[in-house]
Amino acid sequence: MYTIGLDIGTQSAKVIVCAADGKIIAQSSEKFENINISKLLDGWFEQDPYCWWLVSVKCLREVIEEMSRLGIKADQITAIAVDSTSGTVVPADANGKPLYPALMYNDSRSAAEAEECNSAGHKLIQKLGYRFASSFALPKILWVKHNKPDLFNKTDCFIHAADYIVGRLSGNHRVSDTSNALKTGYDLVDKKWPDFIESKLDIPLSKLPDVVDPGNKIGAVTEECAAETGLHAGTAVIAGVTDGTAGFLASGAAKVGDWNTTIGTTLVIRGVSKGLINDPLGRIYCHAHPQGFWLPGGASNVGAECIAKLFHGKDLDEMN
Repeated sequence: MYTIGLDIGTQSAKVIVCAADGKIIAQSSEKFENINISKLLDGWFEQDPYCWWLVSVKCLREVIEEMSRLGIKADQITAIAVDSTSGTVVPADANGKPLYPALMYNDSRSAAEAEECNSAGHKLIQKLGYRFASSFALPKILWVKHNKPDLFNKTDCFIHAADYIVGRLSGNHRVSDTSNALKTGYDLVDKKWPDFIESKLDIPLSKLPDVVDPGNKIGAVTEECAAETGLHAGTAVIAGVTDGTAGFLASGAAKVGDWNTTIGTTLVIRGVSKGLINDPLGRIYCHAHPQGFWLPGGASNVGAECIAKLFHGKDLDEMN
């Protein structure tokens, strides 16, 4: 039995194939050609979702070919799951086709909208113990409503980065997971989209995806996707988590009291707690653990990107 993890990061896509005992069988990574297609204003960061898919296809084909060389067939892969950046938003039509570049997690254009979300969603904030920031998805959706009303009206569903890739794999782009939905304002306690999103922000809840717990089956690899990627049609597509949560789980932190710090382009710190930790100042937030625990922590957009800027051209493996 083998499983595939597909990561859509800030600068690249990565694919890894693991056996049931966790042994890595094959892996591939490929950088995106352009990590910011927006040259309009400082603080605006946009990417082309279709580029994510093209790079993902390349990585998937490479690992399938590597498995073939090892005598492992594609139909021996039981499941694939996707993780990606937290707070990234893609306006999509009814077929899952992007109508506009993805507004990235580190895009700060929606600072005013974040405060509007904090005011409208004060009850949710008190319940979950975090405040909306411009890095969150919901303020970005509200920015689209305020500044690009035609785009807002044409959008069938505002999906997350991982949802777009899941849609390409399975044909179902309208399902997300609780981890990605957190920054879109999903109520992790009552497991529903809160009413204020529609009643106070005038964002129809029908424009938001259905939400399931990580680990649930969303669909299966389509015949079209199989022909494009080399995957076996019918392979289960499983709900994943955000990239920060995936990095945390991959570290082996599992017990209450375990903590981990992951430094990628973003720096993430996270732990496991029995109960939801409510910070009155909104400095941390809790993801929901699929087994009923909570994952308190936070993230900074200042991470290892500085390494690439300060030590450009250096051998990072040698530096390690």
